[in-house]
Amino acid sequence: RQKPELGKKGLPIISPRISVGSITNEASFFRPFLNEFCLCLREQPTISVQAEEGQIPLAEFIKRIEKDASAKPLPSIAVDVDKLFQSELASAGGAAEQLKRCRAELAGVNRKNYFLKMSAMSYLVKTLGVKAMDDIVPFFGHEQWRLNEHAHALVVDLAKKGGGERLVEFCNAFLVEKSVSDVRKNEGVISLVDSGLTTESTTAKKAATFLLTALADAGFTPALTTAKEALKHDDPGVRRAAIQAVFKIGGNPELKTVLAFLRTMAKEGKDFDGVERALLSRKDDPAHVQQVSGAAITLLPGSEPAVRRSLAWVLGQFGGPRNLAAIASAIKANKNENDLQELMRALALSSDRGATKVMTGLLTENKLIRNSVAQMAVYRMVDS
Repeated sequence: RQKPELGKKGLPIISPRISVGSITNEASFFRPFLNEFCLCLREQPTISVQAEEGQIPLAEFIKRIEKDASAKPLPSIAVDVDKLFQSELASAGGAAEQLKRCRAELAGVNRKNYFLKMSAMSYLVKTLGVKAMDDIVPFFGHEQWRLNEHAHALVVDLAKKGGGERLVEFCNAFLVEKSVSDVRKNEGVISLVDSGLTTESTTAKKAATFLLTALADAGFTPALTTAKEALKHDDPGVRRAAIQAVFKIGGNPELKTVLAFLRTMAKEGKDFDGVERALLSRKDDPAHVQQVSGAAITLLPGSEPAVRRSLAWVLGQFGGPRNLAAIASAIKANKNENDLQELMRALALSSDRGATKVMTGLLTENKLIRNSVAQMAVYRMVDS
């Protein structure tokens, strides 16, 4: 099953119905999607899932998943396909023939032999180690999420085992070029492109985005320079990946970089989304929350509307009386309806139960604020 597409504020874009078929009695099958289901519920508290037994409120289905302790994985043919592929490799001949067989499966990024590709990748990594990176990177961002995640996991592991510099080479090449055709001219990465990084329709910026994410997940410290340089890229998707990479690699010492980017360089929705994700990536760290909250509260009153909305969103996700009070103060001082609605959204979608009381308190304010509370109150129906 495809994972839900994420829209505004990372919340899933979903159809009115989620179909879970006939396996609702095996709720643990859906455990990998529990977070996405919870996000769906927050965005649409009254939504139901369509099951063989009829309509089930999503809230009820989430409870079934949480209570089902069997921890069964989703049905998959991956194990059977891998066994078949291993037997074929054993009869293929020597090492050279086996490598040739693997690369034959990987030929053509868009061929739908997904599970065979995954088996071939794993074998190449086992056999070649870091040298297999050139074969696997082309599948970053593949439309089939299983294949994309498998390629990503393998390359991140290789980057931790000595392949980081090679990954940086790839990333730098794609950051400075506009198309795959341009990258072909760079002899250092020609093997990557010619091994099948789709076609000319693949933009260099798309490849750079996934490479930045991999470097961040690998925690490859030398890539910090590349990530910072990418903050100046003309594509907002690249900048979103870059600001997250900067903070994930550099940690709290790079908080000033993140806030400076938010205040002076962020221009589009993806820029602000990247900053929010970076700042919220360590929300389980009390020291980080305290530091970021203090900075956000200080910056909130005097910021431009777009920056103010991002800061409010982060404060709402952190929660806490002081942070919620800062958002409420910004709402009271705001006279722009669109801006006010986004600030109210930060309260309404906060996981802090105290946000409900704060919103109720705002009902004593002017009509514009009361109307905004009424529109957003439905989101507080979800037991967060």
